[in-house]
Amino acid sequence: MHWNIETIFAWFVVFFGLGAFWLIFDHKYGERVFRIGYNWTHRNPLPANAEIGFLSAQPWRNQFSRAFWIATVQFGALAYLTHENPLTYLLIWVCGIVATFLGILSGKAIGKAFDNSDVVFDTAEKVSRGEISLKPQYEMAKEAVKDAVADATAKTLDAVEAVKNTAKEYLKKPAPEVKPVVPACPDQSVGEAPKPVEPEPDPYAAINKYANKS
Repeated sequence: MHWNIETIFAWFVVFFGLGAFWLIFDHKYGERVFRIGYNWTHRNPLPANAEIGFLSAQPWRNQFSRAFWIATVQFGALAYLTHENPLTYLLIWVCGIVATFLGILSGKAIGKAFDNSDVVFDTAEKVSRGEISLKPQYEMAKEAVKDAVADATAKTLDAVEAVKNTAKEYLKKPAPEVKPVVPACPDQSVGEAPKPVEPEPDPYAAINKYANKS
């Protein structure tokens, strides 16, 4: 049994796109249904300016649990329409849950990008027709980059010069004089000569000496 990474990645992208689609769909149409249901089941209705739906503006815990069920339903349709081995299906299902959740989190930004796409395309068309010139902005960006590079280069050279000067000053200093360390005896101070150890008197020698005198 084997699995194909390309197939799993392709379905990961599909599930991510579907997650973003469901978030955008919920933002445009689901919020109205959610408001009706909320106001019907709660004593205090939602504020008029609240933009809350089944997916949008929900805590991450709720978004993940709903992404789990959405991905599971989508995976069921996928398993019904395709033919893969069980290991590939398992990996697609797990990755599909993660991809759907990430798509839901990214759906708001993707929706704003599509909403602003008309402005982007109109500006691009005006630039292509020559109605808008980007030369001033190009020159400004060019000068800004040139100044930033020059400033960074100057700071780098100053830092290198400072390191070189510090190294020169350190090498000019004489090496510290190392003095020999004289080990001290436990009962004597450093520098004093050790006292000779007197032998203990022999009692038998004293007795013999006294006997000889007598």
